Amino acid sequence: MSGSDFVFSNARVKSKEAKLLSEAQVARLVECKTADEAFKLLNEYGYGVGVDNLDFDAMFDNAEKELDNEFAELAVPESGLEAFVVMNDYHNLKALLKMRALGQLAKEKQNGETSQALVSQGLCSVEKLQTAVSSGDYNCLSDEMARAVKTIDAASLDGVNPRFIDVEVDKAMYKEVIKIVKAGKRKELIDYFTAKCDLSNVSAFLRAKRLSLGEKFFADGFIEGGEIGKDFYLSVFEQGVDAFADKMRFTKYSNLIKVYTEVGIVGFEVACDNYLLDIFKNDRNDMFTASPIAGYYLGKKTELKTLKLLVAAIKNNVDGEIIKQRMRDLYA
Repeated sequence: MSGSDFVFSNARVKSKEAKLLSEAQVARLVECKTADEAFKLLNEYGYGVGVDNLDFDAMFDNAEKELDNEFAELAVPESGLEAFVVMNDYHNLKALLKMRALGQLAKEKQNGETSQALVSQGLCSVEKLQTAVSSGDYNCLSDEMARAVKTIDAASLDGVNPRFIDVEVDKAMYKEVIKIVKAGKRKELIDYFTAKCDLSNVSAFLRAKRLSLGEKFFADGFIEGGEIGKDFYLSVFEQGVDAFADKMRFTKYSNLIKVYTEVGIVGFEVACDNYLLDIFKNDRNDMFTASPIAGYYLGKKTELKTLKLLVAAIKNNVDGEIIKQRMRDLYA
């Protein structure tokens, strides 16, 4: 795909970037003492137009739907950007499978209700996913989705726990998104999703060690698609985090592991998100790549995540310093 295919969409992105919130604007929100103050300030920033007072859920839900619509218009077809949208499909599939396991899916469908666990649709409508999961007819699903659901169905005879659903759906999701970005042949997108696979495995390794969950627990959930293979982790699993950190010094994620050893899991998760966003942020002005489009999309997602975190903190009187530790870098 030629870089010129991205120029028009990237030009539109540049005009949208100007509306992203700055650190100074977010700092003003941090200073809000009440939910009413926060709501008024967010209105000033362009959020919540036409939404009832203090209905933050509707405010953020509308913003997320608007972003998804923007991205659908901006994404260059068959470029690999579709991978971001497909992740919505897998999120919804995971939620629907858990609802089915709990006996809630048929009830919601009968009542015409939509679970709050679902997000905006991706390439597949929520209704189509819901029908497939409830009927057992998976012909409308992608090959990776169908294989995952059939694996879960086969295991359901012995009882399926939520983690098994998470593991199987996540494995299928990463397999599909890696296939999509490789077909698009955009290095920046391949780099992003490859790193996302790796960091998911690193995070899972650290969680398994921290909670003493065992080698099998980690191995069962390992996600293919990254640069670091399963044997890399298993070779040091019994030796502890220090040995793992020492081995990771020779990878491009060495600074992230250093964050974990110095400040812990919260700082590590923040650093990982910042690392992934920087893949596009560093090339945000390259109009011949997918970076401006992907960077804007992830940047807006990060902004929304930050605002939700701050609003929750204000509502619950959480210490501002605790919240600052969990805030990601902004894209603006």
